[in-house]
Amino acid sequence: MAHWGAAVGMPTEIAVDASFPSTRTLLTGSAPAGFCPASQVHFNPQRSTGGPRCSRIPRGRFRARMAAMVLVAVACAQAPARAEVTSSGTDGFAMKIDLPVAAPPDRVFERFLEIGRWWSDEHTYSGHASNMTLRNEPGGCFCETLPNGGFIRHAAIEYSDPGKALYLSGALGPLLTLGAHGLLAVQFKAEGEGSRLVATYVVSGFPQGKGFAELAPLVDQVLLEQFTRLKRYVETGRPGA
Repeated sequence: MAHWGAAVGMPTEIAVDASFPSTRTLLTGSAPAGFCPASQVHFNPQRSTGGPRCSRIPRGRFRARMAAMVLVAVACAQAPARAEVTSSGTDGFAMKIDLPVAAPPDRVFERFLEIGRWWSDEHTYSGHASNMTLRNEPGGCFCETLPNGGFIRHAAIEYSDPGKALYLSGALGPLLTLGAHGLLAVQFKAEGEGSRLVATYVVSGFPQGKGFAELAPLVDQVLLEQFTRLKRYVETGRPGA
């Protein structure tokens, strides 16, 4: 497998910019009853009768104020993708990936099943992610075809709730040769107009040598890369940066 064996010790938390919706709605529309328009401010908001008295802000000051508001809104909306090894030891590890996706959960779920279109070629046995398939059925195979009629089953679907969750059991990458067992649980949660993808991967076994502790950061990094590619594929149609 091309790069599953890269050096360990990579960072386990990477920030990925989230898509931010248009700010047009912040700048247009009439003010609700009892409030001043966005381009005006309360002259005396404490007055007890007659509603607020409004005074127009000079254009330069208004633009500056709106720019500041947009910056704050962007900072709040850019919830970064996070990947972390939550627990590790000689006999196993657990990791979690959490990232926002600018698409509804149903669409993210559907695109997830198109795994051969967004998985990285560098993390395959054949060198081509297009050889990978994932079938949404009981025991559905996350499989990869190899030359001369060969194949590898990376994982199998144990639980499927379309648009909500998908659980796959399998030892990915070098974990296969260690006799390990892994469960990848992916949840697709609605969040605003988009969704949040939360994936956990729990691995256990009885390997020789130093155990799983050194592999955990590598697997964490590789899976974060794949889910980031999925995010780009859903949002732009192209998984590459």
